[in-house]
Amino acid sequence: DILPENFIELQRLSPFGMGNPLLIFSARNVHQVRPSRKFGQLQRHLKLFLSDSPGIVFESVIWNFEEEIPLNARFDIAFEPTLDCFNGQNIVRLRLVDWNIYL
Repeated sequence: DILPENFIELQRLSPFGMGNPLLIFSARNVHQVRPSRKFGQLQRHLKLFLSDSPGIVFESVIWNFEEEIPLNARFDIAFEPTLDCFNGQNIVRLRLVDWNIYL
């Protein structure tokens, strides 16, 4: 349900930040549908492509995580949704704050 068109509704719950905790969501039994990619100058961050339903894939980021995660790994995740505008399209990305991986 966290789609770009719904993101504006989430923003109405702001302010977030110091004294106002971030909105953290959870999802169970999501799976990696494309190979993960390291990125950043020192290759210290990991981009995952996760899904919990056919046809919907979310780019997800784990900062300061250098391990490889096998394709088709399953996860329970806690995340903060973020909205990025790329090439004129709004894209929801998930910043993972906690996870359990089931290999």
